[in-house]
Amino acid sequence: MAAATVAPTHVVHHDTSRAAVSTTALGVCILRAWESKKPEEHRLFHDPFAAIICGSDSMELPLMEEVGKNKDFWMDFIAVRTRWIDEQVTAPTTEQLVILGAGMDTRAYRLDGLKGTPVFEVDFPEVLSAKAKLLEGHQPQAKLTNVVANLSLNSWDADLRTAGMQPVPTMWLLEGLTGYLTEAELEALLTQLSKLADPSSRMTATFVGRDMKEKATSMHRYLVTGPDQISALLGKFGWHCKIHTIAEISRLYDRAEHLPRDYAYFLVSAWRAA
Repeated sequence: MAAATVAPTHVVHHDTSRAAVSTTALGVCILRAWESKKPEEHRLFHDPFAAIICGSDSMELPLMEEVGKNKDFWMDFIAVRTRWIDEQVTAPTTEQLVILGAGMDTRAYRLDGLKGTPVFEVDFPEVLSAKAKLLEGHQPQAKLTNVVANLSLNSWDADLRTAGMQPVPTMWLLEGLTGYLTEAELEALLTQLSKLADPSSRMTATFVGRDMKEKATSMHRYLVTGPDQISALLGKFGWHCKIHTIAEISRLYDRAEHLPRDYAYFLVSAWRAA
């Protein structure tokens, strides 16, 4: 009997100290499954595919102890981040969505607002193949295409074009990605992304603050001092941006109880400069 497909906890990575980066994608998936079990009136989103990927009801959260926060914190953190990003990527102006470092993201399957929209998920082969196998009995609502790449090494921009990405207004999603790249890797990625981006494109991204250093994983590489550093970085590549803290957004959704007001994690909405 063939072994059951499971979500990977390690990938082939040129930097062995970051080979467990897919563990974080699994942890986020588990949190989405937990949030989705809440009564409809209390949850911020519903992801019926998360539990399919993650498995049993008695799931443990990878890296919880390493980053020093409890389950209540992480439930609110991921619920708020997911809901806010859901709203960004389903805006009427989204003609195409590219998810860099897609991990166990299921937006192409679960969001009505992406029905019929071309969605390109870019990640390590182990991650994309496992997710496709686990969800093979389910049809995505979006027109989903997988693009295999190591975003810190490969010429993924050429791979995207080969996969059918079109020169139309595109939403670029970098959720939980920037912190796991070195500064040089992130600048190289933004260079490639910005060359591909149509003038009307937008970007949704998250950034880890330097004040979180003791609470970040050992795999984190790029931490920011605050909004000014993010604005300067994105401005260098022709992007304007609006920056929020996770705590600020949590108050909009009435989920601020477990998120410190000064928590240094940033949600960014960006658009191409004219």
